[in-house]
Amino acid sequence: MQKTSPETEKAPLRKVRIRITYGFKAYSDSNGKWQQYVTARALSHICPVGKGDTPQMHATVQRMPDENGTRIVLCCGEFDAYTSPLLDKELREAAQGHLSRVILDISQIVFADSAFLSVLITGHRTLTLILAGPLPRQLARLLATTRLDTVLHITPTLATAADYP
Repeated sequence: MQKTSPETEKAPLRKVRIRITYGFKAYSDSNGKWQQYVTARALSHICPVGKGDTPQMHATVQRMPDENGTRIVLCCGEFDAYTSPLLDKELREAAQGHLSRVILDISQIVFADSAFLSVLITGHRTLTLILAGPLPRQLARLLATTRLDTVLHITPTLATAADYP
């Protein structure tokens, strides 16, 4: 029978919370090495991240039928440099379609960064852009920190956005 030392015995994984923008979490394996994982909020499992991998963000942008020169766009998920072009494409198409205004339903956004803000600023310059809430806490803090909440048109609900001049 082989003797095992305490160092060779398998220790259970310990979950350690680390607060980083993309939702990284670190776990200690049985050898005491740290492994990095990224949690995708839209998925129910944990995906390991290898060298050179980028965290996979998940976002959906859905266009509703245009009515009276207004387009409603539903945004859901996480918007960063990889997923914000989805929204940018929708806003560019709306500007080329000569719509008078676009209402963005942003109540289902889980994460947003500077790339998302850049898309909002570009859309605000080319269209009458109205953000319909309620604003998620992270997005509200981001807009307040950058003072964009004083520049962009923000309404508490989708219903009030439809009545916005």
